[in-house]
Amino acid sequence: MLIWAHGLWGSPNGSKVTAIRESGIEVISPDFNNMELEERIEILNELVSKEEVVLAGSSYGGLACALVAQQQPKQVKGMLLLAPALHLPESPNDDPEKLIAPNNFPISIIHSVTDEIVPVSASKD
Repeated sequence: MLIWAHGLWGSPNGSKVTAIRESGIEVISPDFNNMELEERIEILNELVSKEEVVLAGSSYGGLACALVAQQQPKQVKGMLLLAPALHLPESPNDDPEKLIAPNNFPISIIHSVTDEIVPVSASKD
């Protein structure tokens, strides 16, 4: 099972998750619109606690995925982060590197060098 966490201005039916669904992957994509980070984490934690999953998230959703994976690492089989917003002031973790390592599951980060919202340096650090 893949859980998709959209970004701050994203949608549970946006182009990224639609492409994932069309490829035949079973995916759950909660609607996080108008929710603070803590609410997103609570919903993701509930979903992750039910079965082993792959977490995937974009921007703000990537931050939520990384925090949930840190809280429930035994339930996470892998994580894909697209332009993750790991350096936000509201992140409860002061060190973004601690959000993604060390873990016992594969992690892939994809980030465009032309991203105008989340600088690519946020993924390089």
